[in-house]
This record gives sequence, structure tokens and C-alpha cells, in this order.
Amino acid sequence: FADFKTIAEAISSGNPAGGDEIVQKAHRYGWLAEDVTEDEIIESQRIFARAGFFVEPATATSLRAVKKLRGQGKIDSNQTVVLMLTGSGLKDMDVIRTQPQSTVECSIKTIKADISRIMNRLKDQTY
Repeated sequence: FADFKTIAEAISSGNPAGGDEIVQKAHRYGWLAEDVTEDEIIESQRIFARAGFFVEPATATSLRAVKKLRGQGKIDSNQTVVLMLTGSGLKDMDVIRTQPQSTVECSIKTIKADISRIMNRLKDQTY
């Protein structure tokens, strides 16, 4: 394993625990793997956030990897894929701090109108 720099620090170890065993099993059982770019990781974090999940970068890699594997035909469109979102965004706030954020100021008096405004903004977005 080589050391490398990525925003997904949780998966950047040059010497991951059990790494050799995992690679051997991946070859034996035909597990799939795919790479993702830094921009794809950030976009995946945004997609998860819009769906209500605040995940750290390493967890976000799974979404883009599955999309690529589906696009390559390695995962059939009728197959069900389960993504285990185990890494909370609170574990790695550095990436989120560097990205532009959209916030809505709310008060108790206007909360219903504010939620309605947010929902109207989101209704045309795809996930």
C-alpha cells in the first residue's frame, strides 16, 4: 500500500489494519473496487446531505464508486446495493468548512414559512 493524500483521511493509511488480508479476499471472492476523485467525494457528501445524511468524506466515497460501477455495467441496474454510512460528518469537519454552505436564518415565529421556503427550494433537486 502506498501513502497518499486525500480529503478522505479515514481511508488514506498506507498500512491499513488487515489490508493484505482484505486484498486477498477481494481477489478470491471477486469483490469490486473503484476509485473516486476529490471533487466526486465532495459532491457525494452534498448528495448525502440533501438526503439528510451528514457523512465524512471516506463514507461519501461509496456513493460515487457504486455509481461508476453501475455505469460500467459491473453492478446491474436491477441489483440492490446497500451503503453502510458508518462515518459521521462530525468525525471530519475540515472538508465541510472549506466548502460553500447555504444557510437559512430561522426564528420560532417564522419557522413554518422558513421550512416551506426550504422545501420549495429542494423540490426540484434530484438525488
